[in-house]
Amino acid sequence: MPIAVIGSVLIGAVLYEGLQLAFLVAVSPADLAQGGWQHLDFPGLTGPFAALATAVGATWWGVLLYVDALVSPAGTAFIYTTSAARITMATGEMGSGPRWLARLNGRGVPWLSLLVVYGVGSLFFFPFPSWQKLVGYISSVTVLSYSLGPVVLLQLRRAMPREPRPFRLWAAPVLAPMAFIVANWIIFWAGLATLTFTFVALALLLALYLLFHYVLQDARDREALGWRHVWWVFPYFALLWLCSYLGPASLGGKDWIPFFGDMGIIAVLSLAVLWAALRFAVADDEMVRYVRELNEVPPTAP
Repeated sequence: MPIAVIGSVLIGAVLYEGLQLAFLVAVSPADLAQGGWQHLDFPGLTGPFAALATAVGATWWGVLLYVDALVSPAGTAFIYTTSAARITMATGEMGSGPRWLARLNGRGVPWLSLLVVYGVGSLFFFPFPSWQKLVGYISSVTVLSYSLGPVVLLQLRRAMPREPRPFRLWAAPVLAPMAFIVANWIIFWAGLATLTFTFVALALLLALYLLFHYVLQDARDREALGWRHVWWVFPYFALLWLCSYLGPASLGGKDWIPFFGDMGIIAVLSLAVLWAALRFAVADDEMVRYVRELNEVPPTAP
């Protein structure tokens, strides 16, 4: 059982729910009657818990909360930076990107991939007007990447049913479609503006990748990109965006389809996309070969 993953999520959920409950119970109804929730703020302060700790004389606690506000995101940033660099390095190893991305230094660090990740990450600060917008877009992209996990799980379970696994998900044929539906709901809840930006950004990245593949690499084999296996991605994204466009006005849509009706349509769309993804997936023997090649240990750095 993946105790680390489930345990970390549950611990975080309990802490956040506890904080919210403590805040709700502590607020006096008389304070809410004076101006609602927007009236409850600390002018000039963005950390309510740190401000409360300082107000009651626990200055050390307030300082600790401010330090944690820096240390905690920094740890997450280090994890994402290193994992993104390794993924970028893998594109060079597989031939999906320039070979120099897989270059390691004397300590086995993909330093060129780290520089690329840093440069791309820095660019994301320019088009966003606020930190909240940036977090919203990045969260949607993250959920979108996770939404393909159920597709991969079902395909690998079909192609390699007896392969030894550290953890085998129970009831995968039921849980995977449910997870795919919920992931698409979360993407839909992000709103039309977020979906539009996300899909436009993905289209630009796809154009750059096609430029690299067909022009810089001079690759003429159209099957090398596996179009017949991934064509379903394009109607999937297009119809998901259309559902958001026709959806409720509260999410930026035209309000032609009610909220729960739109969620029902997206659920049906998700099941149809999942069927198409598995129906036109890579052949089982070819999938096994891919996995065998990916599991080979690459040469170590000097």
